[in-house]
Amino acid sequence: QINVDDPDNPVVVGQQFVSGDVAFENTSFTLFTLFISNVTVNGTGVGANIVTPSAQPEPVTANSFDATLHSIDINRGTLTATGTVLGQPVNETQDLSASPLSGPASGTGGTSIVKLPSTPIAFTYQVGVSLPVSFVAPIPVNPSVTITATVTGSVVAKGQTTVIVLPRLRPIAKTTSGLDLEVTGKVGATVLLRASEDLVGWGTIATLTLTSPTSVVTDPGALNLPRRFYRFEQP
Repeated sequence: QINVDDPDNPVVVGQQFVSGDVAFENTSFTLFTLFISNVTVNGTGVGANIVTPSAQPEPVTANSFDATLHSIDINRGTLTATGTVLGQPVNETQDLSASPLSGPASGTGGTSIVKLPSTPIAFTYQVGVSLPVSFVAPIPVNPSVTITATVTGSVVAKGQTTVIVLPRLRPIAKTTSGLDLEVTGKVGATVLLRASEDLVGWGTIATLTLTSPTSVVTDPGALNLPRRFYRFEQP
C-alpha cells in the first residue's frame, strides 16, 4: 500500500506478503557441534520465502514494521559442509528444497521506495523490503552427528509497481457558458474528460493535456442539466 498524494514523494503505509522468492543480504551460516573442528559451509543458489500467517495487510510506519510477524523458509539451493567432525572427514551437502531450514524473522523490518522513470499519469516505483533473520536450525550430517546451523543476516525482497494517478476535478461555478471545472494534475498529463447523466452512458467532453498544475475547462453540456457526473480516463 503506497500513499501517492505526492507522486514524486511516495510513502509505503502498508504491506502484505503473498508469495515469491527473496534473496539473502549479508547473511552467514555458522556451524556448531561439540566435537567439531575446521568445518566450513558454503551456500550455492540459496534462496527463501517469507511466510506470513496473517491474511491482512500490516501497517508500515516511518519505513519500518514488526518483522517478528513473519518467518523464513530457506528452501532453495544447497549448503555444503566440509572439514572434520570427530576426527573424520566431512563433505556433506544439504538440498534445501528437500530439507528446508526454517525460523522466525527478528526485530524491526524496513521498507524502501524509489521512483523510477515514469509518465505524468503512470508512476513506477521500486519497492524493497528487508527482514532481519537470526535463528538456529539442525543440519543432519550423518546418522550419529547433527550440526546446528545459526543463520544470521537479513532477507531482501524487491519488486516494481505502477500506480495510475489521474488528475483531480472540482466544479467552480455555473455560468452562461456552462459549468466551469478546475482540473489539477501533473504537467504533461493527457486525459479524456468524460461525462454522464446516469452513470451508464458516458460521452467525451474534451481531451486535455495539462500545461500547468491547475487549469479550467468549461462543460457547455451541463448548462441546462439538473445533474452531471464526471470521470477521467486514459486516452
